[in-house]
Amino acid sequence: MALSSFRHNPPSDEDAFERWCLAIFREHIPSKNLERFKARGQVQHGIDLLGNDNDGRICGVQCKLRNAGGVLNENDFLADVEKAKSFPQLDRLIFATTARNKNLQTLAATLTRDHKKQDLFTVEVYTWPDLEDILNEHPSLIDSLQRVSS
Repeated sequence: MALSSFRHNPPSDEDAFERWCLAIFREHIPSKNLERFKARGQVQHGIDLLGNDNDGRICGVQCKLRNAGGVLNENDFLADVEKAKSFPQLDRLIFATTARNKNLQTLAATLTRDHKKQDLFTVEVYTWPDLEDILNEHPSLIDSLQRVSS
């Protein structure tokens, strides 16, 4: 079955974007226990959402909303990866972002290769088009997420 190619507008505020990411990655990882990790202002180790996948691996998600074609620069990305190293036993770090920076996916692959040698977590980047593809794979999410944004 071919995937629909519906395009969706990202949420306009960080809180709504985190809620969208929570719903998207509960389905995509999948993780039934994925939850928001601590509150803003508390030490989060570069992680906004935390849970286990079906294999029991600990997965963290960092949500980065950038409005109107904003950029997530490599220094900010690397700083969050470093923060996540202080989280014990993290297996997988996912960056979900509306930002445009094709270099981040290449950098994530390089970090994953280096981390493997050090027995550290994998690093993945999902840009808004990637998140839209996941939404299109799970159409039941779309209605509920549009209500969240309203």
